[in-house]
Amino acid sequence: MTVQDVAVLNTLGTAYFKGVGRLIRALVLLFAAGLATAETLTLVAENDWYPYAAERNGEARGISVDIVRAAYAAVGVDVQFKLMSYARCMELLDLGEEVGCFNTPDDDAIRLAQLLPEHALDINPAFIYTRADNVADTLSLAELGGKVVGIVNGYRYGNAFMQDPHILREYSASDLQNLKKLSAGRLDYIVLYERVARYLIGQHGEELGIKIKPVTPIGEIAIFVSFSQHHPRSADAIKQFDQGMKKLQESGRYAAILHDWDRKLVFGVATQ
Repeated sequence: MTVQDVAVLNTLGTAYFKGVGRLIRALVLLFAAGLATAETLTLVAENDWYPYAAERNGEARGISVDIVRAAYAAVGVDVQFKLMSYARCMELLDLGEEVGCFNTPDDDAIRLAQLLPEHALDINPAFIYTRADNVADTLSLAELGGKVVGIVNGYRYGNAFMQDPHILREYSASDLQNLKKLSAGRLDYIVLYERVARYLIGQHGEELGIKIKPVTPIGEIAIFVSFSQHHPRSADAIKQFDQGMKKLQESGRYAAILHDWDRKLVFGVATQ
């Protein structure tokens, strides 16, 4: 090999590595630009309705949190969560200060005040529960007329229950507070969603010394992310959520999230 050959090879090698360097720099810049322009969205998760959504170690955790995060991730949106009481987040939606909030049950009052997407987060049965030693085994809504039933402030439980003028409703700050009232004999009946009941009894039944049984089915109630009618981001956020939910359902990811949480509830480990 001549000196001229070596010189040519060195020139080619230098050009090659310069080209590779420029390519790497370009890729890094593209990646950084992608990160900088990635769309973000902030929603409100209620802070005390486990296993659907609650504050755990300063973060939002629960079934709905996992579903919402996965749905938006499926369409390239990074969703962040604020935590507050359900009643407060509903107030802020009415004022147009927040885009969306969950978990919101479907009923007429909600549809008048908020925007609901096509896809529900979950459909879960709700029941009126009593202590297991109560002689009542089944009661219709009509038979609950004149009786006091514990519910949570700001929560909705379907049209049939909420619009019945004969049922006396006593409001508490949380489902756990109602369960404690039931245990202490201060209430004879409370309303719980089925997965919430499983969690609460699994976590607190022994310490409260209470077993409960359902006596009145309220119905299968769909739970949604509700969006403000007054926030400029709502329309796009709803469209993105529905697109993401469709992808989750088609891929099987949605069913997998529910299955994983139901397994945790069965084995009593849904504490994180």
